[in-house]
Amino acid sequence: MKARWPFLAITCLLLTACQVASIAERSEANKLRDTLNAYEAVVRWGSLDQAYGFLTADLAAQSTVPPGLDNIRVTGYELLSGPRKLSPHKVTQSVAIDYVLQDQQVVRRITDRQIWTYSEAVGKWERANPIPPLQ
Repeated sequence: MKARWPFLAITCLLLTACQVASIAERSEANKLRDTLNAYEAVVRWGSLDQAYGFLTADLAAQSTVPPGLDNIRVTGYELLSGPRKLSPHKVTQSVAIDYVLQDQQVVRRITDRQIWTYSEAVGKWERANPIPPLQ
């Protein structure tokens, strides 16, 4: 009877450890979902220059907000594929962005292939590839 207690204690510890990993994974997945939804909202309904705030620090330092974004009105943001995990802290997704150049009333569509990485240092998901030009 006494031999069962160590076995039960080890089993409980292992189950607890598995649960902690599961909670951490769910937290990261929730952060990804929230980040992708926030990015979509900024592109679709917000000011396009705010999308540059989602870039990794290195990429943001190399990027400049292009002029003329105030002339663009996004009319659609459609998820084409993903998000798909490339590695434990890297995902990709593709979206179609429909937009209008307001001064010309020209409708355009681009496919935006996004790469997102999780930065443990700042505890958030960041866009790891450049934002395609809307022109």
